[in-house]
Amino acid sequence: MGEEEETPPGRAASFMAVVTASDALGAHLRLQRGDVEGVRQALGRTEASLIGVLQGIHGLRIAIGDAQEEPKE
Repeated sequence: MGEEEETPPGRAASFMAVVTASDALGAHLRLQRGDVEGVRQALGRTEASLIGVLQGIHGLRIAIGDAQEEPKE
């Protein structure tokens, strides 16, 4: 297999936005059923997905010169 290519930041942000919406809907549906632990788990996934959206947006800002890449330690 060849070297893995990085996903373009716009595509990554868009994909994670869809995942975030799905996770948030899952939390809502679990709440309607009274599944508090399920809501907690779904909210954790939602928050993680939202972080992915923000990282993708930041990547887009770097690509267009509005932000600088974070130095890697």
